[in-house]
Amino acid sequence: MSSKANQSRISNLKPQNHANQLYLEVQANLEMARILRSFLDIFWDSFVPSKDKEKFILAFDEAFTNAVKYGSKKSSKVRINIQGEKNYLSFRVEDEGALKKIKAKEILNNSKNLPDKLRKGQRGISILIPSLCSGFKIENNEWGGISIEAWKESEARS
Repeated sequence: MSSKANQSRISNLKPQNHANQLYLEVQANLEMARILRSFLDIFWDSFVPSKDKEKFILAFDEAFTNAVKYGSKKSSKVRINIQGEKNYLSFRVEDEGALKKIKAKEILNNSKNLPDKLRKGQRGISILIPSLCSGFKIENNEWGGISIEAWKESEARS
């Protein structure tokens, strides 16, 4: 699919009240992850040091990938809210819920009780995202899915 076609998938670009905050609704499609990573690299560039930005983009990528793989039906959308300020980044990723309804607390409880934290799968939300961010929260949302919110506070840029 062409880059132009992928860019047209970004629907409803709505600036919020804050000049450095954007709301996006995108198709629940893993092809969008690459476009979003590139966009966030540019959008967040002036707010925090590069090493912090790269880690936070990885956390965002994990949240978005989970929303697409586990929290979306075939024609679902993923809602994204991103913000950047001097020494501060945040995102919120919301899916519409898959066929099997999942409770946010179950995700955290199940992943905390994994017998082998090094095995593949089920560790991104409870291990990877918190290790890359200053804080995060996970909750059920009004669309029947999961919302993941994370933020990164950084030391002053030199």
